[in-house]
Amino acid sequence: MQTKYNWEDHEWKTRTEIISKLVPDGSKVLDMGGGKEHLKKYLRSPKLYKSVDIIKCTRGTVVADLNKEYPVFKTSFDIVIAQGLIEYLESPALFFENAHTYASTLIVTYLEVSSIEAEEKGRVTTIRLGEFRKMLNRSGWKILRKISYTPTHHIYLCNSSYGN
Repeated sequence: MQTKYNWEDHEWKTRTEIISKLVPDGSKVLDMGGGKEHLKKYLRSPKLYKSVDIIKCTRGTVVADLNKEYPVFKTSFDIVIAQGLIEYLESPALFFENAHTYASTLIVTYLEVSSIEAEEKGRVTTIRLGEFRKMLNRSGWKILRKISYTPTHHIYLCNSSYGN
């Protein structure tokens, strides 16, 4: 049985507040795994905000299963944000490679858990934190900053090393 969380009381709110402060005003933001678009409420003044999720959580959500497909947009973005997403992807490396096609800045979170904890919550990725960082680097993302807001919850601000 999956636990229902009160979003306001959960660490997701803290994570979202921290991430929103990393996004410059006037940015074009692509929120991958954006769910109910909580991040949008915290952004000061985005030029554009698009959310992608596996289910249509809001009227503006672009529906895509990122384990199978990546949406095409007519516009480019300044920042791709992936919070609470990587743990549910079968191929995080493929996601990181595709993120370059959208923007030259990536803000990504990772929660390191045991395989038992992952299975209980439906997560498919259980790589260790060191391997996660190597995967980012191998996929062309340079880590500029790491913020740990709990011992196991981490936020990474990255720039593309591909020179977008």
